[in-house]
Amino acid sequence: MSASMNSQQNRDRFSPILERVSKLPSLGVRRRCEELQLLFVHYNYKELKPIFPRLLQDIFSHNKPTGWGLNLMEDTRQNPWHDVRLRTTKESMQSDFKIVRDFLSPTGSLFDLIYKFQADPTVKFEFPVDLLPAPTRDALKQGSAVPQFYHNKLSYMAPNCLQLSAFDFYMFHFAHFLVSLPSVQPVQNACTIENSLYTNLVEDYLNCFLPISGNRVPPMPYTGTSPSGYNQGGNACQTRPGGVLWSYLQSGGQQPQVSLLRNINSLQRSTSMGHGDSHLESIGQENWRSEILIQVLVEFWLNQNSLYHEQKSFSQQVRANVLPSQDLVRLVRMLVKHLHFFANSAKEIHPSLYHQVDEPLEDLKRCIIPMVQNKLYAFFRHGFDRWPLDSSFRLMLETWLSFIQPWRYMDPQNINDDKDQPMSTASKKFVGENLHFYTILFQEYIQRALRHDLAALKNAQMLFRVGKVFGQGDLHEVIDDAEHSATNYNGMTTNRVSNAQLTASGSFISLSPTSSSTSVLQQVAEVEGPSFRYRSMFGFQCKQMMEQLLKNISQVKSTLNNPQNAGQKPKMGIFDWLSSLGIDDTDSANRAKASNYLEYSMSFFDKIFQMETISHNTSMTWGTPTKSGEQTAPDMSGGELTPLGRYQMVNGLRRFNVTYNGNPDLQPIRTYENKCLVRFLHKLSTWLNTVWGNEIQDLCLTDGFISTFAYQYFQPPYQQSPSHDDTLLPDNNPRICLRFLASYRSIIYLLVFFMVLYWLDFSLLGVVFVLLLTVLMYGVVGASCTLLTSKEHSHVD
Repeated sequence: MSASMNSQQNRDRFSPILERVSKLPSLGVRRRCEELQLLFVHYNYKELKPIFPRLLQDIFSHNKPTGWGLNLMEDTRQNPWHDVRLRTTKESMQSDFKIVRDFLSPTGSLFDLIYKFQADPTVKFEFPVDLLPAPTRDALKQGSAVPQFYHNKLSYMAPNCLQLSAFDFYMFHFAHFLVSLPSVQPVQNACTIENSLYTNLVEDYLNCFLPISGNRVPPMPYTGTSPSGYNQGGNACQTRPGGVLWSYLQSGGQQPQVSLLRNINSLQRSTSMGHGDSHLESIGQENWRSEILIQVLVEFWLNQNSLYHEQKSFSQQVRANVLPSQDLVRLVRMLVKHLHFFANSAKEIHPSLYHQVDEPLEDLKRCIIPMVQNKLYAFFRHGFDRWPLDSSFRLMLETWLSFIQPWRYMDPQNINDDKDQPMSTASKKFVGENLHFYTILFQEYIQRALRHDLAALKNAQMLFRVGKVFGQGDLHEVIDDAEHSATNYNGMTTNRVSNAQLTASGSFISLSPTSSSTSVLQQVAEVEGPSFRYRSMFGFQCKQMMEQLLKNISQVKSTLNNPQNAGQKPKMGIFDWLSSLGIDDTDSANRAKASNYLEYSMSFFDKIFQMETISHNTSMTWGTPTKSGEQTAPDMSGGELTPLGRYQMVNGLRRFNVTYNGNPDLQPIRTYENKCLVRFLHKLSTWLNTVWGNEIQDLCLTDGFISTFAYQYFQPPYQQSPSHDDTLLPDNNPRICLRFLASYRSIIYLLVFFMVLYWLDFSLLGVVFVLLLTVLMYGVVGASCTLLTSKEHSHVD
């Protein structure tokens, strides 16, 4: 009886909470935050637990009116282009932005509730497996290779859901929000992702849980235990220095094993705590939030695709092939920069075993890059392979270039832009440990560049950026040394390394034990699959690609420097002249910039691959126009187009010189002509020539002004081609040809002419009179100019 009464009392007490929560979608964002703050104060966390999942679903929903629109709420202080007439709306948006940001910040009211839930280890929330990335979802359903991160989150009672702590549950929703954004945003609500509330929250969480200014992760306001797998025992010797990620890293993706480095760290901690440094235990227990944050972001943002498809069904491959959005790539670049700042802020390791122990956050700084390495590589590899061949690839390219230049992100207040300074020991070590980001991805980009239209300014600029980065300082030499040591087998160097060679045990082929890049190639073998074969960046095949690229660059440069070579025709007529106002200067400037970018790119690649002789020879062979200034035929072999010839044809660099040598009245119908009018006017001209042919010939054969005047309206005799039989050609005499009236340009001219006269209130008779007068004046002026020109020539003779 008492139990039923308590249950009834709980339902009565919980009813007002549900009622107030159900009214939240009808309130504005500011009122929602205020109402939720009152709920968090008036009720304890056990009473708030049932509404927490619904609250997060509303916050991270994309549907109105329940969704909060974190990607649509903009920081107006960062956008100076807002209309000054909307100042009231702007101030209101700024106020809502600040209130919601404070509410969702790491020190806000929502996180205060999360930490209350976290203090109770029995509080768990269910997250659907269907919302996980496709590779992880398939692995969990198959049960063959469950990722280490999910080992303590699975439950046999609910196989379709994960059992997550409050902090994990929030971060899963937060990371999933970005990858679940609709592809098309409403125009009236669109805002730049850089200034959105979601981006500011990402920055707040990174600065709080991955501090780069020497600060520590702030302690939790309520005492409790960290999630399972992050705190193994009560003393520091039993606490894992890096948590789940450290175990996963040390085990190479398998079950956690005890490592020598972890034993050393444990010994250091026990020794230090014997000298009064017991505060490190509490500090280490705070770092699990840092690991959870980075793991969840990497899992949802970088793990949407898998490179290894051989053991997957076709439906699984299609479902896993997800092209990241531009907003996602922008935030991944922001994450990459922050990880570099965070990793570069680590203290140097002293050689002594019993030196002063580092804080657990220092261990995380040293292993943060290896933690994200494989999934970030798969992210870039898939993007380089599947991204459309347009200028939007610049986002993916700049993200890649940011990752392979960690030396630029040493101090957040001063980004290093010195490209010619020699690389430090730490930078060389980074290149060796991430060799595949430099070699494999570089070759993937070169294959894209061979298909790009390098005459386009943005494509030429991307090629210049890659050449500039790889041509800085001695980077190419460091890459060559690292690649040589990684692919040196028993004193022999090979240009192609297969997965079987990398993963074989007991084979006569063994990797050099001193190579820092050996483990990198083994990781590539695991990510790419057994069919992947490694190609050296400085090997024969890559140099062949570079030779082809330099040929293309030389040809494009020749075209850009000589616009007539690109098939551009001079502007004729008043409409062409009007349409070219303000455009020709811009086009000329873009062509000049593109040519400069390509010139610098060639110099960078000459430096990297020592291909000066090749580049100069290709410039002479492929970049020199013919003496007549006309285009030459594309490259062919055996009567068929070569890959270079197809590239030249597609990009308009060269073309076949096709000419028509027959009767001009019978030439094929052009794209700028109306075929019905062409046929009708040809029949009409033929009939007129049949009826009046003799009179036209007699009129044109006479001397004087009348004959010259008549010639202005008739088609002159054409030169017969010697390759044709003269008997197949009609009489070659002056004739009437009205085909010019079938041109769309002529039709537009006539329409504009009639519209102007109609606007000037001319009658139909007046329009006909003006038209005849214009035609008459055309003949008079043309005949006069012809007679004057002939007299000048005769006077000179």
